[in-house]
Amino acid sequence: MYLRQFLICVCLVPLIYSSGFGQAQPTRYGDIWSQLSRNEKYFYLSGYQEGIATFLGESIPQMAGCECREPKEHGLNRVQNTFQAVRVDFDLETVAKVMTDIYKDPANVFIMFPQMVRLAVDKLKGKDIRQDIIDNRKHVIEIHELLKKKN
Repeated sequence: MYLRQFLICVCLVPLIYSSGFGQAQPTRYGDIWSQLSRNEKYFYLSGYQEGIATFLGESIPQMAGCECREPKEHGLNRVQNTFQAVRVDFDLETVAKVMTDIYKDPANVFIMFPQMVRLAVDKLKGKDIRQDIIDNRKHVIEIHELLKKKN
């Protein structure tokens, strides 16, 4: 439950806020990223990492099954899996450089920062991210179309 709320906040709120509620084009996050200074990129990634840590720290009791709705081992496994999926194991400057590199492809400029962090970390881990990039591109288009219909 908390993971879903967190993902909604991290993924949708920035898009809705910066989208202008139906502007002609989605936000070009890659262009914004390229204009940030080295320090601003570092501070964004530090905040991202701190947000993950805070979220998990506050959510661990529920995710660990303390409400007795599931075996404690299952809940602890969920906590571990969630943490492994979202943590940043690399130097933040390295992550920023990989994000910059991925944003160089004009087709990727609409991918939001949180998703780009995940793509960069996965790439650093050696994962083939080509399909993930395609999925993120499609997701941006779907959200933009949904927002246009609402307006």
